[in-house]
Formats: sequence, structure tokens, C-alpha cells
Amino acid sequence: MAAFQIGDKVKLAKPPHIFEGVIIMPGAPGEIKEVNPDGSYQLLYYDREMMPHTMPNIAENEIQKA
Repeated sequence: MAAFQIGDKVKLAKPPHIFEGVIIMPGAPGEIKEVNPDGSYQLLYYDREMMPHTMPNIAENEIQKA
């Protein structure tokens, strides 16, 4: 069973990276949008302009409870 469920609020624990032209820093807030069959997650992230981004294939060790 997955450690996180759809709708859970989480924080990214990944090093700084760029996704869809947005710099994502560690500690950035997100919400679990989907649990993939392989145990990874799709994460809904809102940037500073409140534009939604769906980050696919986020591993369990790349997020933590908010």
C-alpha cells in the first residue's frame, strides 16, 4: 500500500530542479493527484503565479508529509 493517498499535502524533498520552465526548490508544497501502479506519484504543484503543474513519476523518497 502506498504511503500517501490522493489529496495528501506534501513537500518536495528533491534537490533544486527545473520542471516546465519553473525552478522547483526543496520544501515546495504539493498535493498527491494520483498514485501510479508502480508506486510512484503524480504531484500537483502550483507555481508563484498559481499556475498548476502535474509532476509525473515522483518517487516516495522525493516527498514528505507537509
